[in-house]
Amino acid sequence: MKKIFLFVASFFAIATFALNAQETVFTFDELSLPDTGFWNGSNTSFYNDFFGDDLISFPNTYTADWDSWEQFAFSSLTDTLSQEFSNQWSVFTGEAFSDSIFGLAYIPTDWMSADYSTIPIEINFTNPVKINGLQITNSTYTGLSIKNGSAYSLPFEEGDYFKIMIYGIFNETKTDSIEVFLADFRDGDTLIVKDWLNIDLSSLDTITSLRFDAYSTDIGDFGINTPLYFCIDDISYNILPVNTQEITDNYFNVYPNPTTDFIFFNLSSIEKPESVKIFDLSGRIVFNSSFDSKIDVSDFDSGTYIIQIQGNNIIKTSKFVKL
Repeated sequence: MKKIFLFVASFFAIATFALNAQETVFTFDELSLPDTGFWNGSNTSFYNDFFGDDLISFPNTYTADWDSWEQFAFSSLTDTLSQEFSNQWSVFTGEAFSDSIFGLAYIPTDWMSADYSTIPIEINFTNPVKINGLQITNSTYTGLSIKNGSAYSLPFEEGDYFKIMIYGIFNETKTDSIEVFLADFRDGDTLIVKDWLNIDLSSLDTITSLRFDAYSTDIGDFGINTPLYFCIDDISYNILPVNTQEITDNYFNVYPNPTTDFIFFNLSSIEKPESVKIFDLSGRIVFNSSFDSKIDVSDFDSGTYIIQIQGNNIIKTSKFVKL
């Protein structure tokens, strides 16, 4: 769990912007919830393959042939008593951490391999962020299976545990990791978490994604027997769209600069520009659209802005001042 620090060096001038960006908290409560009380990917009229917002993305894999899902879903169901598989959508605390909707995660296993190893899942961020923390707890199905056992798993005994590993990832490189025990029967304990745990993730530093993996001592011929579900809520982070990137006006020319109404630019370094994002210095996205060589910024507040253009897997960044 050694922390890896990333440095960017160049002969170009590096522009430094506010490190203490405004905190953003994703609570799941702005999501559209079907009448079933949960979304697992089957209803593509709501979302398809992922959900989230412009800043954070939760991937989802749904297989219609088996009505099964992997990675992330979300729910408002709070049945803490039913252990049936049909109750895989409920949170063991009996309530979301905030408001009524919480995130639900399921870590799949590689059933095609000889060892049935787990396949880690990731939450992705549009831009680098300084991660602060999140809330985590058991699902009802997992908590009761640990307590009582089931047709597929054993009740926990002395020495058993179920834990989630959370890894910080910056452009595919691990920064650090945090382990969270959702059940711990070691050293005479009989802990099965039934409260929301506030997990400090600040040691993970600047990341582009959060990776989750699961470990349990209840292992059989087909890998881990413990149902690999857990619930999350209130993911807190600060957006750092430019602090880990090299910023120079030589990337592309923005004109007029300063400006009062419109900005224009030419991009010889990107053959087919696709999208344009503009950030204020707190890291908030204030403009996000497909590429256009002319952008109206007349309604922007006065100040300095970062403009980011992407195309052909290339990202170019510059800055301009709105008077």
